[in-house]
Amino acid sequence: MKALGTKDENEAKRRLWPVVEAWNCQFDDLRSRRMLTPDDKADATWQHYTGTLERYEQARQSMPNAADVEAATERAVERVQREGIDVRDPLAALDASLDVMVLKQGRALDTQARRAKLDAMRKHLAEGEAALINHEVDDYIDRNKLLIDPLSPDRGDLARKMMRAEIEGLERTIERDQGDYSGAPKDPIVKPATGASREQAAPGEGIMELFEQYARENPNGVKADTLNQARRDIET
Repeated sequence: MKALGTKDENEAKRRLWPVVEAWNCQFDDLRSRRMLTPDDKADATWQHYTGTLERYEQARQSMPNAADVEAATERAVERVQREGIDVRDPLAALDASLDVMVLKQGRALDTQARRAKLDAMRKHLAEGEAALINHEVDDYIDRNKLLIDPLSPDRGDLARKMMRAEIEGLERTIERDQGDYSGAPKDPIVKPATGASREQAAPGEGIMELFEQYARENPNGVKADTLNQARRDIET
């Protein structure tokens, strides 16, 4: 009974059900997942490349244009006249024109940010560092319900492929900044996926196998007595 935080048998039984329910949720999640395949890697690579371009196009559509800058300039002039701002005062002039400056420099700053990320991504790829892509890898794994050891070579390979995809995507965005939309991926792994990445693996793992995997990993530090009791409950 000690494993459940009480020596009272009735209280232990009451506390057991939330523990079992939590296990059931973890087992359900495990049963819905499948192993990472080469098709998944190809799909993740292409998705990340196209996603990089889609985010760029969306950001580009929201960027200020010449009409926005002109309207902001008119508002700044009206404010100077209305409030009698002394434009000979550098701070006052800066305050009055700040919105205009931000709008004018928006595209240039966005381009600089993408160039900086491209340089950093190339450096990290060469060094085997995945810090810039880890959140994207985790998101793909979760969305596609994949089973993968965070420290496995497979995960590292997936991260590198997605980094190569983003490098290609960032290169395309910089070309498009210059009005060149003819560019295509030069990296041979960045291409449309043709495999069946969404197919579920064939049934082969029963609840007992999943439980034993959970027991070996024991992420929540459950005591051996509690695991043994749960094992007996599953077997019966």
